[in-house]
Amino acid sequence: MFNLKKQNLEKVRKLVETDSEIDPKIKDLVMGLRVWGIETMRSCQGHENARLFPWVTIDFKDIRDAFRILCEWNYRLEPRKPIIWVIDPMGEPMIRPLADNHTLEKIQEDAIKLGTFLQDLPQDFNWLEDFEDTIRIP
Repeated sequence: MFNLKKQNLEKVRKLVETDSEIDPKIKDLVMGLRVWGIETMRSCQGHENARLFPWVTIDFKDIRDAFRILCEWNYRLEPRKPIIWVIDPMGEPMIRPLADNHTLEKIQEDAIKLGTFLQDLPQDFNWLEDFEDTIRIP
C-alpha cells in the first residue's frame, strides 16, 4: 500500500520558495516531491565544479512512495527517456539521474520537468497498482 496523498501546492510552494538553501534549478523537483508527501532533506541543482547532476535526498520512510513516483515517470509516463531518475541507496537515499553523455543544463531541465509534472498531477491520479507485483519492492 502506498501513501501518496497530494498536499496543498500553494503551502508547499511558499515553504520552498522562501528557503534560501534550495538552489533555483532544483526547487521544482523539491516542490513536486513534497507536494506528494515525500520529505526532502537536502538538495543541490548540480554544479560544474562539484557533482555534475542535480539531486535530492529523502527520508528513509518515503523510499517506497518515491520509488513508485519514479517508476511512473521513467517507465509509464515518459517511456524511452534518455534521462532516468533513480534512488541511490548509499547513505541517505538520494534521488538522482542516470544520464550519461548529457550536459548539466540538460539534466537540470529534466529535473524541472519532473518537478513540474508532479506538481500538476491531480489528486486522483491513477497510480499503477501492479508495480509491486511487477517489481519487487522491499
